[in-house]
Amino acid sequence: MPFDSGNPSPKSIRNFLNPKFQEYLEKYNLRYKFWKDAPNYWLLFFYEKKTESTVSNQILLVSKDGGVSFNRWRPTYNEKPLSVDKFFAAKSAVFGLSEVNQTFFYADKDLNIFFAQRYDENESIILSNFDLAYVIKIVVKEFDPLNKNRDKRILYMEISTKRMTKIIRLHISEMQGIMPKINKFYDYFYFHGNHYILAKKNPSMLCLYTLNQYNHLTQIVCNLSISDLEGDRCPVVFNPHLPGVIYANLKNWNDKTRSYISLDNGKSFKAIEYKLKNIECHDQCRIELDLKCSTASLQNQFPEPWIVKFRGKFHTKRSVSCHYFFSFDAGIKWIILNSNIKKMIIGNRGGLMFATQSTPGRIWYSYNEGWSWHFTYVYAHNIIFMEPLSYPDNLVITAINYDMRTNIYSLFLFNFSNVLSSLALMIDKTCKFNDFERWYVPRFYGDCFRGQDISYLKKEQFVMCYDNRKEVIASIKPCPCSIEDFQW
Repeated sequence: MPFDSGNPSPKSIRNFLNPKFQEYLEKYNLRYKFWKDAPNYWLLFFYEKKTESTVSNQILLVSKDGGVSFNRWRPTYNEKPLSVDKFFAAKSAVFGLSEVNQTFFYADKDLNIFFAQRYDENESIILSNFDLAYVIKIVVKEFDPLNKNRDKRILYMEISTKRMTKIIRLHISEMQGIMPKINKFYDYFYFHGNHYILAKKNPSMLCLYTLNQYNHLTQIVCNLSISDLEGDRCPVVFNPHLPGVIYANLKNWNDKTRSYISLDNGKSFKAIEYKLKNIECHDQCRIELDLKCSTASLQNQFPEPWIVKFRGKFHTKRSVSCHYFFSFDAGIKWIILNSNIKKMIIGNRGGLMFATQSTPGRIWYSYNEGWSWHFTYVYAHNIIFMEPLSYPDNLVITAINYDMRTNIYSLFLFNFSNVLSSLALMIDKTCKFNDFERWYVPRFYGDCFRGQDISYLKKEQFVMCYDNRKEVIASIKPCPCSIEDFQW
């Protein structure tokens, strides 16, 4: 089933329940969770309508075979029954929250509850984006409410994994100037072993903070774009493949938003630049990227360690235009596509770029990272979806076209294989070792950063071959640290 959590209609789940349990749907509301790395594990959570949650008015069913059969689960801790208000599925575990029992607990696949922590009022539970083995619990508490410090807060963060709980306490002296409430998903990020918190220093200044090795809250950068908190946008995103590489939208002195890149975990930021031919900027041109930080967006924006792809705006003195911006070196050099490109995807680990244009039926493709482009026409005037499908010996681009006049959807398959297709698009060679070059993660000072020299094997730009590697593994070598490696 395509859903992960939420509130399905009774009809959508009825077929997966035997008659013994279907009667629950008439009396109870239903929620459910699936274990992230075990899709056959289902947790169905029935709770009686229009009543507060208690042990007596809820029914928990667990399936370990993808909904073929269900067993009743009655969670207990220290021989006491637990009433559960919310569940949080994380990899091969599930976390539960009980307001009645004042408990936050962890259970494994066998439904054994290993530990329970005290429930805190107004706590926020956040699942990690990329390492789903743990959750973050953020709790905001009032500090000394009877005196002038009543608007201050203390932030508690708990990282729960297996049987271990690490508690990070941020004291009030470390919270000076931070807005009192941090409780939304985009306010916290965890990448490459680092904790990042997005918070306001004052009502008009948004800042990014991190926790150092002493668990002290340290400021990285301020003047982040507050308007990028709206919708699905973010003022900052982190490269999920490359430690220390950050992209941020910052406000300049004239309150204009401009995109920057950091290659040293925020110690310094450099403006992202691109010079168009025949356009005189005189320092008045700027790039403003549409940064998005959801899991799906990160996978789309960073398909490979060296590839970065964003939508965004290019501002000149007299105009603003929307484009695709992409880079094949993590953001050092950028390429901008023509503003009439509607959709663009990158396949073959960068060896194929495929785009649709606003001109009906015209598609573009490139084999050399956008250095040269070819185009052709197909009978598809409104492609609404494109996706590369990788197979063992070839690459297929699938596209869906919607004809608004006839209300008909059509499926197109563009096959890049060792057989010449009808569009004369061909990749007739599997990449060999000599077709690759070693690409080093860029830094502001050489290739070494914090004692690590990280590199990947990347297909050479002008070699036409099919990259059939199942995964791209980083090569990490030790290297001597320098003074620039230290954060502050």
